[in-house]
Amino acid sequence: MRIRIGYLVLGVGLVAITAGIIILGFTYVARPNLFSNDNDIIKFIIPYVKIIPIIGVFLSVLGGIMSDIIGINIISIFRNAIQKKDKAKISHSYYFPFYIISEPDQVLPMLLTGPGLILDYKIPYQRRLSNKNITEELHNLLLNHKKMLVTGAAGIGKTREVGKLLTAFIDEGFTVLLAKSNARFDVPINFPEKPRHRLIFVFDDIHQNCAISSGDSLAETITTGDYLENLRIFINKVQNRFTSSDVYIILIARKDAESWDKLMYPSHRIWEGFEQYHEVVN
Repeated sequence: MRIRIGYLVLGVGLVAITAGIIILGFTYVARPNLFSNDNDIIKFIIPYVKIIPIIGVFLSVLGGIMSDIIGINIISIFRNAIQKKDKAKISHSYYFPFYIISEPDQVLPMLLTGPGLILDYKIPYQRRLSNKNITEELHNLLLNHKKMLVTGAAGIGKTREVGKLLTAFIDEGFTVLLAKSNARFDVPINFPEKPRHRLIFVFDDIHQNCAISSGDSLAETITTGDYLENLRIFINKVQNRFTSSDVYIILIARKDAESWDKLMYPSHRIWEGFEQYHEVVN
């Protein structure tokens, strides 16, 4: 969209330059007649006509920048400036973008509150499929592979199922670290002294943190590739920092046409070693 608008602005600028030159040329050729006493209106207009080529040059330069013909991407410049400012602000403060959950009764209130989620987390859990124990399947999958991607349609109950799974793990002595919705992984993260073992890192709705740079607003400063790559590096650091046998990773994402494209699954390197669990209605 930006490039198309750039071409349009460039075209308007070139037309303005051409029109301005033609009008000015006609003005100087026909000067005796135009500046006679009978052409006061034209004498008033002519100075403003001289501005047309200047405006045309400005529009042409602006259009060239927007369409990348000149080779300067203004959006990228502003995006990089915002990223550097955010990084500088975070790096000078204690930054730990996780909620630490160590009690079973804390899991559902932390997971199932907020926009788009189940507001009443006190609703009793009900098995959706009588012939399938999703909690047990998720439990075994995570223990065997250590990194798991849970996917499903919007509203199917992905977060609810993971919440039941995490409650069971906490009963077994694990600690859950739930990533905050605005978590950044391209800045230094300061881990507390505890906990140090039997950790489960949970990243819910990660598709919402993946922005497509060509169509999103300037406010979304992290593109899809950037976010996934930063998250991949963070996960590797966590596995190296703590005992790998005690670290487990759960990512939750919506699986529809728009969201799935943003995850770049399975082409992106972050998905190496991840096992996908897709929830279905029946």
